[in-house]
Amino acid sequence: MDESKQDSAAVPVFNEANAREFAEIRTRLKAYDTTRETVIKRCRDVQKLSKNSIYSMHRGALEKAQKQLAEAKTLAEDIIPQLEEYPALRKGSYSNAMEEYAEAMLFLVWLQERVVAPPERLVLVNTEEYVGGLADFTGELGRFAVAAATRRDAETVIQCLNTDEALYSMLQAANLGPQLTK
Repeated sequence: MDESKQDSAAVPVFNEANAREFAEIRTRLKAYDTTRETVIKRCRDVQKLSKNSIYSMHRGALEKAQKQLAEAKTLAEDIIPQLEEYPALRKGSYSNAMEEYAEAMLFLVWLQERVVAPPERLVLVNTEEYVGGLADFTGELGRFAVAAATRRDAETVIQCLNTDEALYSMLQAANLGPQLTK
């Protein structure tokens, strides 16, 4: 046998230092996965409360909707420390939950004030989540307009239409790029 091959075959691929490093990596990955699972579960609660608040609004139960959104906000705030530890966890479940929260908050503010809430009023929501919430909010306005039309409430239908048209024009003019036009 060639002597150089024999010497290189005797060198261990892993040594004690490698084993410690891999154990540390495994520990970090397990901690990340545990945190990820916790974030996903909590985000489901935020998203469900936000969605249920929209149903409450459509039924005219604004006080109930406000309570649901207050609870959703508290739960979302409780997730922030995990996102600070693992920023990659914001994408996915948390972002989806915040988009639903934004949609619900936009609808609530519109129902109460007949204005579209600016991003500053939705402090937990980033730009992408706000824009997604805006886009989804137009659908809620459409449903609200249909319900108003069945009551022959032309004024509300016109308010919904005007708001939707203004949002459509604004979103079109914003040239949001492929990331936000999904």
